[in-house]
Amino acid sequence: MESNTQNPGDKPEQSKDIGDEAPLDGASPPMLDLSKGMPTDDAIHAHNRAALGLSNKKARPGVFTVELPSCGYPYGDSIPGGKVKLLPWSTEEETLLNNMTGDTPTKLSQIISNCVLDCPVPMDDLLLSDRMYMMLMQRIRTFGPEYGFTFRCQFCGATSRNSIDLDESLDRIEMDPDAREPFDVELIDAETTVSVRFLRGRDELDVLKYVNQRESVRGKRRRGIDEEDEAAKRRREDAASQYRLALQIIAIGGEDVDTEESLRFVKRMTMGDSNDLRIAIDEVEGGVDTTVSVKCAVCRAENEITLPFSGEFFRPGRRRRRTKAK
Repeated sequence: MESNTQNPGDKPEQSKDIGDEAPLDGASPPMLDLSKGMPTDDAIHAHNRAALGLSNKKARPGVFTVELPSCGYPYGDSIPGGKVKLLPWSTEEETLLNNMTGDTPTKLSQIISNCVLDCPVPMDDLLLSDRMYMMLMQRIRTFGPEYGFTFRCQFCGATSRNSIDLDESLDRIEMDPDAREPFDVELIDAETTVSVRFLRGRDELDVLKYVNQRESVRGKRRRGIDEEDEAAKRRREDAASQYRLALQIIAIGGEDVDTEESLRFVKRMTMGDSNDLRIAIDEVEGGVDTTVSVKCAVCRAENEITLPFSGEFFRPGRRRRRTKAK
């Protein structure tokens, strides 16, 4: 996976961008303005940093630069070349993880936002594919590329452990310079064309809200993802996947549709059409291919899975130090 990052031995860049300021000693953190509805990701994150007394990002070391998979195309001239400055995770992010409640997507969004220095585009407006890439690069810079996780075999059902090199196993796919949104995708089985858009940061909060409401209707007690059984995890993942696709579809057969109507359409789609639509979106948008191939330790079958994000992603074991041969 290519990125415009510094080598570990390079001198970190010095940022000239002003980060979120911690409150003055004895000062109370600003209150969230709820008069205009639910605040944005950026407003929530700034408030959390102030409430926890976190430091000015400008003073933190380890600044590095990456080039987003979108190359900045969807943002006009706001992010030239798609280059943004990031920070590795620090103990401040650990503080946030320890003091935050809520679901995993909310925590991930908070962590990414805290370690972005000079991005002029609000986090809510960044493509989800760009946000994913930023998070992966932050993790690689913080702990190194090795990542261990467990997975359930699709063939025998056994649980196995595997580890991968994030830098080598995941492919960065650049957006086509001529990409535009919305764009049309022809669906063979449905015999129609759908117009789709890219997903952005704010959409992930809508997905989370939908999944939680759906579980609440089912009469299930809302718990953290790590506490759920396998069946509950799969229900949430399937519901989230369908809703994300529904959010992307803005017109069917040339007629504008709302999310409720597009969701009904998605639930009726054949697997062939669903697969064709997802592939078409990935080809236009680019991003990071998080599909990995892992082998079951019991039946030795090769499993193709989407990279899971477990607690070890944020708190791995001891890093392996890279040494130069003498």
